[in-house]
Amino acid sequence: MNTLTKERIARKHDLARQLEEAADDLNSMITSYNDQIEASFAALEESQDHYNETVVRVNAFVGEVREVQEAHHDQKAESWQTSADGETYKDWIEEWSVTLSEINVGDRPAAVEDSGIEDAEMIRDLSEQP
Repeated sequence: MNTLTKERIARKHDLARQLEEAADDLNSMITSYNDQIEASFAALEESQDHYNETVVRVNAFVGEVREVQEAHHDQKAESWQTSADGETYKDWIEEWSVTLSEINVGDRPAAVEDSGIEDAEMIRDLSEQP
C-alpha cells in the first residue's frame, strides 16, 4: 500500500473529529466539575463558620453557668459542701465542665486539570502516504 484509500482518509478525519468532540466534552465536564466543587466547598466553609460561631456562643454560655454554679457552691458552708447535697451539687458542676471544639473541614479539594488531550491533532497529522 503506497497511500491510504479515500475511505481510510475519510475515516481518519472522521475519527479525529470524534476525538476532538469527545475531548471538548471531557474538558467541558472538567470545568463544570471544578465549578461545582468550588461552589460546594464555599457553602461547606460557610456552614463550618456558622457552626464554629455557634460553638463559641455555647462554650460562653456553659462557662457562665459554671461560674454561677461554682460561686453558689463556694458561698455555702463547708459542712454543706461535704454533705450528700453538696457532693451532688459538685457533680452537677462537673457535668457542666464541657468545652466543645470547633471543627475544620480541611483544605479545598484540588481542581481537576484540563485534559490537555491532543490525540485528535496527532491522528490528523498521521501521514496518508510514505
